[in-house]
Formats: sequence, structure tokens, C-alpha cells
Amino acid sequence: EKKDPAMMTEVELEKVRTAIVIKTYTAIIRNYSSMSAEEQEREMVQVKAFSRALFHNMRGGDSNRPFVSLSDFELFFTDQDNALRAFAVFDTNGDGVVTKREVREAVEAIYRERTNMAASLKDTDSIVNSLEWAIGGVVHFIFLAFYLLIFQIDIVQGFSTFSATLLAFTFMFGNAVKNMFESM
Repeated sequence: EKKDPAMMTEVELEKVRTAIVIKTYTAIIRNYSSMSAEEQEREMVQVKAFSRALFHNMRGGDSNRPFVSLSDFELFFTDQDNALRAFAVFDTNGDGVVTKREVREAVEAIYRERTNMAASLKDTDSIVNSLEWAIGGVVHFIFLAFYLLIFQIDIVQGFSTFSATLLAFTFMFGNAVKNMFESM
């Protein structure tokens, strides 16, 4: 049943706000890096459908009106500052009204931004894992030096033997390690 937002109670409006937030996040936040181009296109169709539903729900009972105004936004927010900021996100041309096209473009831009953010977070996670391994190696190397000092082993001779072995492994496995780091 369609209901005019102006006639809704505060509890009903809060339920609508919560549903909008949940719907937005479930539709937008996903692991986009593994999606094929076809899956991304299907997702964009869902985003467009969501933007149409968002426009119609925010417009309220007046289905003949081709725009949403700031007063429509104020129904969904407890203070005017938040309503004004949300309205500014959608009112890209600054004419004081939000059309269906503006809502669609804003929702698509948010979707693309979230997609880029998900890819960046995945890249950041990969970098953090690489750094974790590198720092772990350095810490182990320092502790090895301390252990050698504690047991009164000649560090220079130990490290020269280690360096020679490492140099040999570098020639043998260097290309494989280089390819592994380049693929990250």
C-alpha cells in the first residue's frame, strides 16, 4: 500500500529510512573485483531500478510531479542540515529540485565509487599482507643476529655464508620471485 510520507508517523519514517539504508548497502557493497563485465551490467540494471524506486518513494503520494524537492527530503531526516546535505548530493545542477535523471546519476556515481573503493581495499589488503611478510622477515633476521651473538658465533662468518647462499638462491629463484611480486 502506497502511503504519503507526510502522513507517516515518526516510527514508520524510521522504518523506511532503515529499509533504504539496508537496501542501498546490500545493492551497492559487494566484492566487485570478481564480477565479470556481464555481472557488472546486471548489477547496474539493479542499481538503476533501485534509483527509480528511491525517486518514487521520496516523491511520495504525488505521482504526477516530475521532481523531488527539499521538503520531500526533510521528511526522511530529523534535522534540516542532514536533509540539505543529502539533497545537495542529488541536486547536481543546483536548481532546487531533483529529477529522476539526477537521482539515477547520483546513485550510479555512488555505485561506481563503492566499486572503486572495494577494489582499492582489496589492493590495500594485498599490500598490507606483503608488508607483514617483509617486516616479519626483518624481525626474524634481527632475532637471528641476537641469537648468534648470545651463542658467541662469529656473525661476520655466519652472514657471509648466509649471503653466499642467498646469492645462489637469487640466481636460481630470482625470476620466479620477481614474477610473483609483479603479479600482486
